[in-house]
Amino acid sequence: MTCLHDRHIQPLILAGLDGANWHLADYVKRGGYASLRRILTENIPPEQVIAELKHRHCEVAVVQAFQRD
Repeated sequence: MTCLHDRHIQPLILAGLDGANWHLADYVKRGGYASLRRILTENIPPEQVIAELKHRHCEVAVVQAFQRD
């Protein structure tokens, strides 16, 4: 679809779009903002958020390395 899909394991921004569901409520129904909601409701400290993002970035890099073969 776009280069965005080549770089992400489970992209939510464009996932499930059919041309009629471009509204914010539709994005939320597809799971959009779930991580942000979790951060805010569980009061996760910034340091933990950064650590999780770094960990996920490493996971994506490993998957990309295996996809190149």
